[in-house]
Amino acid sequence: MKHHLNYSKEDPNYILLDKIFKIIGSRKSRMIISSKGIKNVNMMVLSIKIIFTAIFFDITVEFVVEELKRDKKLRKFFEIQDDVPSATQVSEFLSRFSSDTYVKIVNSVLMNVKPLKRRVKTNFYS
Repeated sequence: MKHHLNYSKEDPNYILLDKIFKIIGSRKSRMIISSKGIKNVNMMVLSIKIIFTAIFFDITVEFVVEELKRDKKLRKFFEIQDDVPSATQVSEFLSRFSSDTYVKIVNSVLMNVKPLKRRVKTNFYS
């Protein structure tokens, strides 16, 4: 039997997810997503949040969607004002893009917060 995704502000899992969701939902992240040619930015942000939650808790996307439909606090945590999309809508939306595009979008958004530090080559013989 699967556990429910009972949202709690004090739960360390949700504290970490909240930090990730703030990064994903930020204005700069939305600009990065739209610069990659995505027309429906809100659906992409929500899809990324659903996928991250499924991976984070090691559950299916269908289960996350059902829990979103069931729990009002969880919908508020995901910042969903309208109806919750079905799991098929999420998968159909993501199937429009290649896996490389999706990975580039997620990497660009996450690297925006903490970019890689590149070593500067110095010439020791000058």
